[in-house]
Amino acid sequence: MLAIQNAAPYKLVLPFFIGAVIFYLFSFINLLLTKDILTSMHSLEVAGSLHLYLLGFVMSTIFGAVYQLISVVLEVPLFSKKTGYLHMMLFFPSMILLSLSMIVPQYYALGAYAGGILYLSFLIYAINVLLSFKALKEWKLISYYIFIAHFLLLTGVSFGIMMLGMIHFGWCACDLHTMIVQHAQFTLMGFVFLIVISVGTVLLPMFMLSHNWKENIAEILLAVSLLSIVISYVSVEAGYVMFASALLLLVWMFYDIYRKRVRKIQDVYSYEMIASMVILTLSALGFLSQQTEMIYFAMALLVFGFLSFFLGGHFYKIIPFLVWNEKFAPLVGKEKVPMLADMVNDRLAYIEIFIKVIASLVVVSGVVLKNELVLHIGLGIFVINALFLVLNVVSIFRFKGVAQ
Repeated sequence: MLAIQNAAPYKLVLPFFIGAVIFYLFSFINLLLTKDILTSMHSLEVAGSLHLYLLGFVMSTIFGAVYQLISVVLEVPLFSKKTGYLHMMLFFPSMILLSLSMIVPQYYALGAYAGGILYLSFLIYAINVLLSFKALKEWKLISYYIFIAHFLLLTGVSFGIMMLGMIHFGWCACDLHTMIVQHAQFTLMGFVFLIVISVGTVLLPMFMLSHNWKENIAEILLAVSLLSIVISYVSVEAGYVMFASALLLLVWMFYDIYRKRVRKIQDVYSYEMIASMVILTLSALGFLSQQTEMIYFAMALLVFGFLSFFLGGHFYKIIPFLVWNEKFAPLVGKEKVPMLADMVNDRLAYIEIFIKVIASLVVVSGVVLKNELVLHIGLGIFVINALFLVLNVVSIFRFKGVAQ
């Protein structure tokens, strides 16, 4: 009851999920229109397309999830809801402009200013979340996950703003490649991965009705994840091995949760999670190989495969809950209300999953084979997948409330 009272407002949380769905579609459209991706992977145009996906889809989903779940997992209210709205108003425009400055040469000069505003939005978000810990009465494992993750985020985005300053204003003569690696390491392998684990420790058992799973796996996973970042400063190869170990530990944790579930019936969510863990296993094997081509294979699987399945799968649980809570919760006890499962169009969802599996296989094949045509065919299939996701989300909002 207290968690519901402390929950972030519907108008703060939902825009991040709507934005994530929209940018999921547009990021793949933009990637599809980008030429020579494999031969110009380090170009600004490709970087802009990746930022549209990672910021627009991945980060938006995480922001919405953290705002929604902070009252549940920490049992404290968000420090400032008004600051949350400020973060949202700064994040979306600056994220779009930063991506455009990389993709469209005419907007290049805007990059530094858009990046500065985006950096400010990250600072506001992270500080707002970290200040919420002031009201925390009991530190649990997930508390440490979220706390550490946001410090890694601040470190990662600080490398990002330093890169923009170096490129646009010549702030320092640092090695650009090293800074790109640090930026990606702290934001993706650090913040994103830790948030995924922390959300997984709460939502996977909740949605699968799993009990008595081995929570000590999550404790080991935190240590290994942080160790992978530290070790990579000494040896990149050893860092990859440690990160692959962390990925496999996450798969083991999911398997233990899945094995001990009470609800044996498979649904859209469980299929998405199973697919994400299969992909994660393949990604770990790619990192363990230590071969450059296989590292690219592993990264492509992790970014476009695992994250699209894991985050996309949670859309089918979180968005219906948000809409139900706003539209139907006030009607409980007054009239018949639908179940959350009634709000998802299963037929559209299963088609969306099937298309996403095909798209992931084709995109990864294009990367491994270094075949631009195959890669673009996969990206085109991803666009179709994104359209089906949009259709399903629209159907959730248009649901009239006929309970089954």
